[in-house]
Amino acid sequence: MITGYIEVYNRGPAKQTAWYAWVLETHLKNGDLYTKEGYGRIAGTPNAIVIQALTEMLGRFNKPSEIHIKTNSRYLEGMVGAGYVQRWSQNGWQSSTGKEVKNRELWEEAWEAMEPHEITIEYIDKSSYTDVLKREVKTREEKTKDAEWQEFLEREWKSLEKTMGDILGGAACA
Repeated sequence: MITGYIEVYNRGPAKQTAWYAWVLETHLKNGDLYTKEGYGRIAGTPNAIVIQALTEMLGRFNKPSEIHIKTNSRYLEGMVGAGYVQRWSQNGWQSSTGKEVKNRELWEEAWEAMEPHEITIEYIDKSSYTDVLKREVKTREEKTKDAEWQEFLEREWKSLEKTMGDILGGAACA
């Protein structure tokens, strides 16, 4: 059996850009522990972000597997654990009230990734990977902020050079 851990680092229920992290863990035949991790930063609701994390994590598999997922998302645990995703796929992605399921496209992709596997899921507040994942996400967040700030400064400098060139009649700024 393979254990997957999915954590989402959002701030509230509104649309936002947030980080997610996942870890796959299994014991090899020789008894050694093998892990693979992944990280992402995307814009969307917390629900959309966790669906994307699930799809990305399951995309790592190249054969049907038995996977137990532990997540800090009650939404993911509820939708997958209670069998809603399977029912939606069978009902043309319509809810029990006949309305289209929210995040339909993401759930369709997730279902395609889920279908070949035997998946169980449980909510956990914290895992043995939580602290490590949070540290890595914080490091990646800082690097992203630094890179975004650098890109902003470069854009502003180019804009300033153009403006100065226009003011000076096309003369290049040194």
